[in-house]
Amino acid sequence: MPCLISPELSICKLNPISFPQKMINEYVTMTFNKVNQWILAPFPFFESSKIKWIVSIGFGLFIFLFLLTFQPFGISEVYPNKLLYLAGFGLITTLILIISLVVLPLILPQFFENQKWNVVKQILLLLINTLVIAGINYGYSHRFLSAIHIQTPNLLNLYLLLFL
Repeated sequence: MPCLISPELSICKLNPISFPQKMINEYVTMTFNKVNQWILAPFPFFESSKIKWIVSIGFGLFIFLFLLTFQPFGISEVYPNKLLYLAGFGLITTLILIISLVVLPLILPQFFENQKWNVVKQILLLLINTLVIAGINYGYSHRFLSAIHIQTPNLLNLYLLLFL
């Protein structure tokens, strides 16, 4: 192996992958393999239609009660038909969840097959549900609030607020 600086000092070129670098590579590979095994691990999808309906209606009811109780995002400024306005958010949430948990598995049974359902599919379903519910709720809110002359935030800002 040729020396870099001086042959007399025997300071020679080191192996490009030194011992610590090999450990780091092994650790990264091992971690990646564990994460890969975890996201591809089986995850139980709702088998019972009754549970799917209960979850869908339960989340919608929770959203309605949460907004009614805490009144975030300037909801306290909404005076006309506040209960009807807040029920709209719960109804939108319920309908989107019914579509994704009840209707889509009937249309795409192979995709939602319980034996093939895994963590990454569940995460994607939750992410898509969250984005769709937030987008439709934004449109609903914008339409309702602009009718009573209250400013609504930008949709991009809403998504940033949602995920930060």
